[in-house]
Amino acid sequence: MRVPTLTPAVLFRHRFGYLRIRVAGVLTAAIFALAGGRANAGLTFTTIHAFSGPDGDTPMGELVQGRDGNLYGVTQYGGPSEAGTVFKISMDGTFTPLASFGNSNGAAPHAGLVLANDGDFYGTTADGGASSKGAIFKVTPEGALSLLASFNGTNGASPGGELVQANDGNFYGTTIDGGIPRDASGLGYGTIFRVTSEGVLSTMFFFNAKTGFEPWAALTKGLDGNLYGTTRSGGGYTTIQAVRSKGRTGPRTGM
Repeated sequence: MRVPTLTPAVLFRHRFGYLRIRVAGVLTAAIFALAGGRANAGLTFTTIHAFSGPDGDTPMGELVQGRDGNLYGVTQYGGPSEAGTVFKISMDGTFTPLASFGNSNGAAPHAGLVLANDGDFYGTTADGGASSKGAIFKVTPEGALSLLASFNGTNGASPGGELVQANDGNFYGTTIDGGIPRDASGLGYGTIFRVTSEGVLSTMFFFNAKTGFEPWAALTKGLDGNLYGTTRSGGGYTTIQAVRSKGRTGPRTGM
């Protein structure tokens, strides 16, 4: 169960871009961007929105810019069901709540959205869905939120990183949990999955202790068309994986 927080999550803007800061009277953490590498030019920060709970709480992942020029993101908590929200914010600071999660359509997104070739946004939630083990969703720029697929443990659980759209048009991602069981605790080693824009979910690879497990970060599409990623544990400390065509995968670098 989540422990409620009274710490506000705040979006800020400076002269070179946007950042997010969680504050409790003093600055504790920040994510920011500097345009043009002008890190020595000085910064001026301006609060553009403070989350209050009903409009979201604890924003997660990166903001992504849509084709309309607005920025889109998600919050892990907040909203009517305290299960997270989707929002957009314009460059001048106009904030618009777009959609909210209600457990059945997903809950607690841990990663940001990805802008797809069709102009819509796709993402994952670490909880909720049909089996309360995570979900994959689609949301339009207008805020129409739809559940695409759910994880059930066997096919993975708790996706963490952002989705990536590969050259075949499908979306690929990883789950931190699920797949092959580690022990009697019920935790799994994690999986690599593929999902179509229509919601057809396929498990492409099951991690184990030798290949590495607990892939927390998103996959990266290489110039060669393959997808690359890392595992947090196993594989003899760390492992970098390459996801090749037709779901084949293998370690590229191990220690």
